[in-house]
Amino acid sequence: MITRRIQIWSPYTFRLSGYRVRQSIVYEEKEGGSEMGLETNRLRLEEYKMKDLDDFFRLKSCDEVWRYERFCPIRKRAQAEELFRGRLKSMCDGELTCHGVFLKESAEFIGEAGILEYDAKNNRGVVCCNLLPEYWGKGYGTEITAEILRYAFLLLHIERISALVLEENVGAIRVLNKNGFVLEGTLRNYYKYDSGYQNVCYYSMLASDYRR
Repeated sequence: MITRRIQIWSPYTFRLSGYRVRQSIVYEEKEGGSEMGLETNRLRLEEYKMKDLDDFFRLKSCDEVWRYERFCPIRKRAQAEELFRGRLKSMCDGELTCHGVFLKESAEFIGEAGILEYDAKNNRGVVCCNLLPEYWGKGYGTEITAEILRYAFLLLHIERISALVLEENVGAIRVLNKNGFVLEGTLRNYYKYDSGYQNVCYYSMLASDYRR
């Protein structure tokens, strides 16, 4: 199978930590299909492989990761493997989904990110990013989200990317704000948890927002 490594320089810039940054989109194109292989200065977003199952299970079983999500952490490896094989099939079928996030220097697994719920008719999707707690507060979420947005708007030509986050999830809200998402509104008492109802913030970015 032939693999080509392609690098496209974005004509647009984004603001990160007070600086205007212009980076490239890097992805791998294979004969008979394409594989997402996005890179930033420190990270790489890669399609999952079977060797990543243990890391996937570690992520999906971590209570702290899913504290602000509707996903219920998995307790058994067999459950994780079933979910993981479904993810691999989705990738083989060419569906947009979450991929593994790795440190470039060490190839260490730190979480997953990508585009979910792609609606081809309306050309829109939902961004996701879930990292293991030991990698929080290092700017990785902001960095990989920025790369996913460039991929979505410049290569896939998606019109709209959305994100729904709990109002109390200040870390995720900070990532969205740094990447220029617009708060469209607050969905009051949108989710019910054991502790009670929670408000959800509804964020979005349009292709026209990204190019400003």
